[in-house]
Amino acid sequence: MRGLVFSIGLAALALAAGSAVASASPQGPWDPPVQDLSAAGQNATQPRVTTGPDGAATAIWRRSNGTNNIIQAATRPPGGSFSPPVDLSAPGQDADAPQVVTAPDGTTTVVWQRSDGANVIIQARTRPSGGSFGTTD
Repeated sequence: MRGLVFSIGLAALALAAGSAVASASPQGPWDPPVQDLSAAGQNATQPRVTTGPDGAATAIWRRSNGTNNIIQAATRPPGGSFSPPVDLSAPGQDADAPQVVTAPDGTTTVVWQRSDGANVIIQARTRPSGGSFGTTD
């Protein structure tokens, strides 16, 4: 009898925990269809995403442009769709290991490493809240 009571208690605990997790999980709606962010025809890797306090999202990744690996980004305003990708790193040397963060004021900063021809250096691009990353130098 003691084993049965213990089993019933565990089952009740599992049900309670399951319903708490299910009710705490945000549910859709998901915006179909899936949106391709990186361009077709070249490999894209190392995706990262960050969201701002207003719900804006910035996705970044490393992609081959056919000659070098570059860092790209796409942004999505709250309730909108992702923008076409923009190049953050300049062509000419491989860029790698992108990271992204958004500050409480909505400013987004992306950093990555790349060679300057002699050494591995760290580069960054910043986008103000609601703004753009600007042009690649």
